[in-house]
Amino acid sequence: MADSSAAARSQVSLDRYESTFVVSLDPSQGDFTTLQTAINALPASGGKIFVKAGAYPLTDTIAIKMSNVQIQGEGMGLTVLRRGFTHFRFVENLQIERVEIHDAYFTGIHLQSVRNSAISGCYIHHINDIVPVNPPNPANERYGIVVGCASQNVTINGCRFSHTRHAVTTGGSSGKNSNGVQRNIVVANCTSMLSDTAHFDTHQPAENVTFTGCAAIGGVPGDGFPATNAVVGFQMRGRNSSIVGCSVLQAIGKGIMIFGPVSSGAVISGNMIANVKAIGQKQGNGIFFDSQGTSAHSVIGNVIKNCEGSAVRNGGSVTSAGTNNDLVIQGNVIENVNSAIAGAAIQLEGSARVLISGNSIGASAQGSAIAMRDASDEWQIFGNHLSAGGGVALTGVGSVVVNNLGYNPVGGISNPWPSHGADLVNNVASGSAVPRSGIVYTVRHTPKTIAVSGGDVSQILINGAEAGSTVGTFKLGVGETISITYNISAPAALVFAE
Repeated sequence: MADSSAAARSQVSLDRYESTFVVSLDPSQGDFTTLQTAINALPASGGKIFVKAGAYPLTDTIAIKMSNVQIQGEGMGLTVLRRGFTHFRFVENLQIERVEIHDAYFTGIHLQSVRNSAISGCYIHHINDIVPVNPPNPANERYGIVVGCASQNVTINGCRFSHTRHAVTTGGSSGKNSNGVQRNIVVANCTSMLSDTAHFDTHQPAENVTFTGCAAIGGVPGDGFPATNAVVGFQMRGRNSSIVGCSVLQAIGKGIMIFGPVSSGAVISGNMIANVKAIGQKQGNGIFFDSQGTSAHSVIGNVIKNCEGSAVRNGGSVTSAGTNNDLVIQGNVIENVNSAIAGAAIQLEGSARVLISGNSIGASAQGSAIAMRDASDEWQIFGNHLSAGGGVALTGVGSVVVNNLGYNPVGGISNPWPSHGADLVNNVASGSAVPRSGIVYTVRHTPKTIAVSGGDVSQILINGAEAGSTVGTFKLGVGETISITYNISAPAALVFAE
């Protein structure tokens, strides 16, 4: 029961901000002994509840029905709420600070259609699956904080998490979290350890979710999971979201994964991704794009090192050609990757319009520096620093590789003149040692030096103009053309690629 006497209130130790009510396990030190009773006593305009140090067992769902509520504890390990907060709905200006939550079912703090709110300085750990009921609730839902439904303008700052499926996740595309889009969510300076699936997670249809200054450390597959289950640092399924200035250490399978059919416009910048472990003979990737249509992403200024697989890779294939398009991979430092899994440091399949520039790429233990696979094309690769022997493997004819420091030139190409088509590429699938008479060939991939001698050549055209000689050495840039016309005896026409 509330005690509003001045004498009783004068004995209460308040936080530095005035509180409407104080909750304490000692009735002489507060207005209420349970949190829900204090919430129920708040006026319709809201108020602040200061929860003094102590271990408070929560036996039922905490419900908040008004806006402008602030709940503040004394800190991690001091104000402890067993079983956690759940299901705050349709409120604004909710603030939860400095409490510890553990052994909750489903989620430690669950926000549904909550706006303009903040959670800070909390420690949330050991979240469990929901106790089965009739009908049974879904398993594999052990979340630290869920931001669901139409929640907007929510900040989660300075929190710690351990032993969850996801430390923080936004709503979802089905079920209880499907009514609305989560927008403008910021998760800052949070640390998660011992996740069993992915530390930080964004479900579609979320938009404008930002993770900044967060750390995702290690991972242990949960009960019921195979020992080979992936534990990812960050999963992103949404539009125009970002992962900036974060650390991913010792993830299993993938450090950062961008996936889902609506994912677009992600910015991955200034992160440290290190020591990503492979699963059997696959994965171990620093950054991974799936093949479900993710596009228009930027990977800028990250450090990716000591990964057992590729630094940047995707899940494209011939059957899903063109799904990871319009990517920018720029200014990254990549060291000691592919230590266990064969592949290139940057390897993409079925990707179009990719810019790879200004990266420092150390040697890939089991592959080249950059590799284009399957139906990929229109890549621009320039200004990178590649370690000795760091090759570039291309397939599409509309791609360009120029001005890369340390790039080992392709050199002489055996049988460089294609039997079909008219493109002088670096990787010739089927070619001839001599050109076809009168055919206009276009230089692709990198500049080419072409040395022509012998034969009964009658004309050489460079970019459609007379070369002025029927023998000689010609250096052509990407997109330039050469045509060699001869009668019966073909000339020797050697092609050297930069």
